Amino acid sequence: MKNHHVSVSIASKEIKSLEQYARGYRVTPSELIHEYAGRLLQKKRFAIDPRVKRMIGILPRGGEVRKEYHEYLLRKHT
Repeated sequence: MKNHHVSVSIASKEIKSLEQYARGYRVTPSELIHEYAGRLLQKKRFAIDPRVKRMIGILPRGGEVRKEYHEYLLRKHT
């Protein structure tokens, strides 16, 4: 694959942090950015199935659902 040179403006503080992070994983900042960009694109390819999207929000948030389920199991198996 052919690489292209791109100029990006990033604050010095973030550049230093990026370089330090990359050194910790023994990669170059360019390799790190390349990997991150690939993961961002991969997320778009694996979209949530429409059937699952329709179910989002059916269950209420919080721990009550889990508590009710455990109580149901206790009643069922005792």
